[in-house]
Amino acid sequence: MDGTNPTYEDVSVCEEWLTYSKFKKWMLNQEHAGLELDKDIITIGNKLYSPEHCCFVNRKLNTLLRSRPNNSLTGLPLGVSIRPNGKFKARIGYNGKTKALGDYTTVAEAQSAYNKKKAELIFQWVIKLENPRIIDGLQRHIKELQNGLQ
Repeated sequence: MDGTNPTYEDVSVCEEWLTYSKFKKWMLNQEHAGLELDKDIITIGNKLYSPEHCCFVNRKLNTLLRSRPNNSLTGLPLGVSIRPNGKFKARIGYNGKTKALGDYTTVAEAQSAYNKKKAELIFQWVIKLENPRIIDGLQRHIKELQNGLQ
């Protein structure tokens, strides 16, 4: 892997799903039309595509939950950049738009603003979804954001 998408480094597929008919049988028992297959909403950091860890989700939600490592050029966390005046700018992308969250004195303050907004956006999904597995997974994502871990 070239490092451009580390989310997929060391990812594998369970033995069962290597037979397409078995994957299809599982898929047809899920709400899937127009949705994307996700491997790490239910289990954060999961690297195995399997019935226990996977679900189908809306593209907007899946995009919101995507995370990347620190910016390799600046070392800054996702959602944080440095302005020419030395302040740290927090911003979040969602629904195809970027929203500025403010300028902060420290990286930690900017990252906290980003994590808070991302948790709020995820919570908006929690209150409108019905699948308990996805809701539980989203709540784990919110908890990690609140603890500053994402």
